[in-house]
This record gives sequence, structure tokens and C-alpha cells, in this order.
Amino acid sequence: MKIRLSSALALLLGCSVPAFANPVTNLGPILFTPVALFAETFIVATLLSKLGFRYSKVFFAWLFITLATYGVMNLAIGFLGIDPSRSNILSSLKPLLFAEALIVLAEAGIMMLMSRSKRFRDSDTRFTWRSALMVSLIGNLVSFGISLLASFIFIPAGGLPLPSDHVRM
Repeated sequence: MKIRLSSALALLLGCSVPAFANPVTNLGPILFTPVALFAETFIVATLLSKLGFRYSKVFFAWLFITLATYGVMNLAIGFLGIDPSRSNILSSLKPLLFAEALIVLAEAGIMMLMSRSKRFRDSDTRFTWRSALMVSLIGNLVSFGISLLASFIFIPAGGLPLPSDHVRM
């Protein structure tokens, strides 16, 4: 089954429903979730291409994997009862980081499986668990960082005191 670029982008943009996997609030999910997921896909595909993978094959496969792990992350966060959009971002950070660590491990495992397939590889260079973990970690750090930045940019009204709040009238 071939995935067309327009279909993949439509799917990616369709995932901008309120995001609990990445700690984004208010406008953040609509604006930054597709950016964060696409950035992760781009970084992972680029890094893997430097390690002997075929960029075009890996990019589209990884876009699908990123969307799948994003959905699993949303389910896990919902199961744990964490709602970063309604709670203090910092109090949600510890369980979110734990869940992200599990996703990094799962994605590294998927990379190891992909490394065994000639469909995704250009060369027979050795691909190790360490490489898989590093690529997965870097990709998820980029995604999580974009989302975390978005949550601090789009803090709900009344979430942080503004300098004008301290002025007495």
C-alpha cells in the first residue's frame, strides 16, 4: 500500500485534536501538534538516512509510526487520568516524561525491526540498539520540546500573572 504525500499530510493535520500526549494547551494542539509530529518524523528520517536507511521509505513509514505512537500516548495519558490542558503543566511533566520514555523504547524497537528489512536499508552497515535509542530520543525530544514551548506560549488566560496585574489602581 502506497501512502501519498497529500494523504499523509491530511492525516497529520487531522491529528490536531486536543493533544494530551504532548503537553499543549488551548491553541497549541491546533497549531503545534502537526508541527511537532512532522518535525519528529523529519528528524528521525534524516538521522536514519545518515545510518544507511532509505530516506523516502523511512519518512513515510515513520510518519505513520509517529501518528500511531501519538495515538497510543494519548490513550495512555487518558488512562493515567492526566490532562495537561487542565492542570499545571509542571505537575504533569513527570508522568508525561515517563510515558515519553516508554515511547522512545518502543520506537527504538520498531527501528531495530526496520533495520532488518532490505526495504528500508540502503546499506548493510551495522545498526545498533544504541543508535536506535539515540535517534528515537532525539526525535522525541524535538517533538516534546516544541509541544512544551507551545504550552508556555499558549497558557490559558489567568494562568500566569501579567506585569499589569501587580499595578494598583
